[in-house]
Amino acid sequence: MKRRLTKKTSPRTKYDTLGLEAAYLATGQARRAEAIRQAIVNWRQFRPRPYDASQGIQLGALVCLGDAADKEQQLFLGPDGGSMKLVSGAQLVQVISSEAPLGRAMLGKCEGEEVAIQASAIRQRFEVLWVN
Repeated sequence: MKRRLTKKTSPRTKYDTLGLEAAYLATGQARRAEAIRQAIVNWRQFRPRPYDASQGIQLGALVCLGDAADKEQQLFLGPDGGSMKLVSGAQLVQVISSEAPLGRAMLGKCEGEEVAIQASAIRQRFEVLWVN
C-alpha cells in the first residue's frame, strides 16, 4: 500500500523525527548567522555624530538614565547589538538598539526629560541625567 504524500506528513519513525528536528535547528542557526552578519555590516557602516541638543538623543549617544530609586545606568544607543555590554573605565555600559523599546523611547529626548516604557503590566520611568 502506497502512502500518500501530503503537506503535513507525520514522521513514521524516530529517525524521521530526528531529521525534522535537525532541519529546524539548521534553519534557525542559519537565520541567526545571517542576523550576526547583518549586525557586523551595520556596525562597520555606523558613523556616530556628536550629540546635538536640538535633535536630542540619536544613534551614537551615550546616555545616563536614573530611576526613582536613584539607580543609574549608562546606555549606548547603537545600530544593533542589544545585550552587548562594554566597560568604560569602572562603569558598565549596556548597548541597546533603536529597535528596543527603551531605545525607541529615548530617541529625541534631552537631558532632564522623562523616558517611559511599558513592560508587561509595569510602567517604568527614567530621567535622562546626561547625554554625550
